Amino acid sequence: MEGFGGFDSGAELQSKFRDKATGTTQSIDSVIQEHIETVKLIQQVVAKSIANLTETDQNTGQQVTKTGQDIPQG
Repeated sequence: MEGFGGFDSGAELQSKFRDKATGTTQSIDSVIQEHIETVKLIQQVVAKSIANLTETDQNTGQQVTKTGQDIPQG
């Protein structure tokens, strides 16, 4: 990281910006990684929910079809 000048205050400012970017649990790279993990977890939950819904829908459809076959025609 460059552009903060040769003064001590410039070096301190450079260090603070570097810490905001990387290297701590509060830095932007850590926060973004946490968000990525959260989105991956949400993706897994949604995929499981869709699979459960699809299975339930198929089972319900089969039950309705079976019940309909038991109704007398006429």
